[in-house]
Amino acid sequence: MYQLSQSDSLRYVSGEITENDVRQSKLEAVTLLNAVYSQEAVYYSALIQLNKHMGIAADTLHVPLGNWEKLSRDFALSDLVEAGLNNRIDLLVAQKSTELTTGEYKLTKAERKPDIGVSVSYERDWNATYSLISSVDFRNIPDMLGIASTAFSNTNKGAVKAAKFRIAQSEIMERDMELQIQAEIAQAWFYYEAEKKKVAQYRAGVLEDSQKVLNGMVYKYKRGETSILDVLVAQRTYNEVQQEYLETMKGYAASLVALEKACGIWDIRF
Repeated sequence: MYQLSQSDSLRYVSGEITENDVRQSKLEAVTLLNAVYSQEAVYYSALIQLNKHMGIAADTLHVPLGNWEKLSRDFALSDLVEAGLNNRIDLLVAQKSTELTTGEYKLTKAERKPDIGVSVSYERDWNATYSLISSVDFRNIPDMLGIASTAFSNTNKGAVKAAKFRIAQSEIMERDMELQIQAEIAQAWFYYEAEKKKVAQYRAGVLEDSQKVLNGMVYKYKRGETSILDVLVAQRTYNEVQQEYLETMKGYAASLVALEKACGIWDIRF
């Protein structure tokens, strides 16, 4: 735009265009230059924030290098779900919790088993052969059996039931975590596919068409076949398309990172 305003000054001197066209192109060049200054400040602020994430002081700005074309990925949703179920640490924690509660149940059940032993002894009196039989009070045998049955009834069934409930709770939480992971992966995959299609639209010719329209308008304007306003409209359209493409690429990269994060994988290389 600055170059166009410079050429307009020469064309005005030669009488090809009006003074108003010169002023319009000059104002547009100044406006765009101010936008560049603002964007430079945003750019350097982003680099400072990047340094902060890297744990580096802001006195030296590190400019990231990479190629966005290498971000293209083709994923099958079923493969991603399988990877997520195998790699997600939160699901692993839920599975370990189920194993722990199962172990606690077995331990509780083992601890509550009654420990009953039977011992038999006798003393032989050579002088009184039948002394052992005569000393036993057979009326007390039912009382002895009652003591044994009391030992069995003291088993704490409440602790065992509570352990079973904890197993069921852990299994439900594990299943809920599996469903949550599957939902997160599916949602992230749909967002990624949508952003991927949007990027493909721009690369299919939208960027080139906006450039051709701008070049055509500038060519017509220099030949006196159109007004400066048509050039400015084409210039704004071109700038908007470029900006929208960069925003789309940003969304595409973010959706790719979110998808791989949901699956617990990372293979992104710039």
